[in-house]
Amino acid sequence: MGQRGVSARTVIPVFGGYPDEPWAGSREDLPPDTQGVYQFAPTGGNAGILQGVTTASEDVPLWHYPRFTGELGGGMQLTYHRRVVVAEDDIPPMALTTLGSGVNLLGYYMFHGGTNPDGKLSTLQESQVTGYPNDVPVKSYDFQAPLREYGQMSGSFRKLRMIHQFITTSEAIWRR
Repeated sequence: MGQRGVSARTVIPVFGGYPDEPWAGSREDLPPDTQGVYQFAPTGGNAGILQGVTTASEDVPLWHYPRFTGELGGGMQLTYHRRVVVAEDDIPPMALTTLGSGVNLLGYYMFHGGTNPDGKLSTLQESQVTGYPNDVPVKSYDFQAPLREYGQMSGSFRKLRMIHQFITTSEAIWRR
């Protein structure tokens, strides 16, 4: 059995990680790479954010599955508690390390920032009042993402674009 009693044959493991931890309780700088997102890992993903079945059962080893990232942090939300600033060189190395570790599908959180809509019952704001570790802005969900809230391309977007073009080109050559 995997985590939470889910059968290892039922759910595909999904990996992820972030360049920092805005949810951390401390306001101090964190040690470098606390989640292992810049280290190659034999599991094919980093251990920062793990969802679904993340441990192999005795009869189904983890390498048996395709390896996906569901939350490779494309940026970080600014919170009122921790003001994490993501540099353009923070995100592309995570993608390369994840690919080099055997992941065959990159999924980002967030790749394109946005604006939270007004809801009928909620603003969708994550806050300490609603059970989240930090208060985030009510409207802006820019997330310092590769594509910013209003569509501007960040430096990390340009660098990730080269990685994505390499993947596309390699896939086309592989399929020949």
